[in-house]
Amino acid sequence: MERTISLKLINHWKGAIMDYRYCSSVGTFLIRRQPGAGVELLIDDIPLGNYDSVQSAWQDVAQRSTGWDEWDRLTQLDIPELEKWEEVTGKPRH
Repeated sequence: MERTISLKLINHWKGAIMDYRYCSSVGTFLIRRQPGAGVELLIDDIPLGNYDSVQSAWQDVAQRSTGWDEWDRLTQLDIPELEKWEEVTGKPRH
């Protein structure tokens, strides 16, 4: 736990861009920060849409309204809260 918190602080201090990843049964979702403002939602590197915030992209995944039919048709599936998604260091995008 301490190590996770320390790495998050180090990444924040270094100015790293933090993205969020969730591996599901139909593919891997990625919420990727965009230059300037906003985020992009992808599944297996396929763009699904642009959002104003990480939270709004996560909400579409949680509500199964991503536009990815294979995901959106699933029922009775618990989506972890955003805090439980894997944080990954994104590459700077220009």
